[in-house]
Amino acid sequence: MAHFFTRLFFLVVTLAAVSACTGYQDGPAINGKSADVKLIRTWRVVAASENGAAVTTNYVDDLWTFNEDGSLSHTDVNKSISIPPYTQNSVGPKIATGFWSFVEGTAGLEVFYAFEFNDPFNGSVTYRDEYQEVYEIQKFTQKELWLLIGNVQLKLEAL
Repeated sequence: MAHFFTRLFFLVVTLAAVSACTGYQDGPAINGKSADVKLIRTWRVVAASENGAAVTTNYVDDLWTFNEDGSLSHTDVNKSISIPPYTQNSVGPKIATGFWSFVEGTAGLEVFYAFEFNDPFNGSVTYRDEYQEVYEIQKFTQKELWLLIGNVQLKLEAL
């Protein structure tokens, strides 16, 4: 009987240790769901700061959709586009497509995406604005995703 209680004690201690593990600075304990399953959905930016100062208006309502096949779409509500000869500026919602992956062995999320848009004066000319970024995941739950890139922190919520 003592052997049973010893095994039970080690099982409880092991489960407690595992449940306290986190891969993110302010992240949750492991809850049995893989990171892929938690990430695959649409997220909306609800707050942003740069060097501690609020810059939410630059990002608010931007959307990130992560798909199971590794593809993504990113809607930038206030995307600024300068069209050659760089006298034609346009600001408004633009949708980019690309790919995402977790950076193995780190709390990193790597994204590659590109906005494509046509020249308003010559429809046969298409411009491509590409981005490759690695975000540090600071908090990651079913409903919240906090990302840091450089001095910019984004707080996203699941839709």
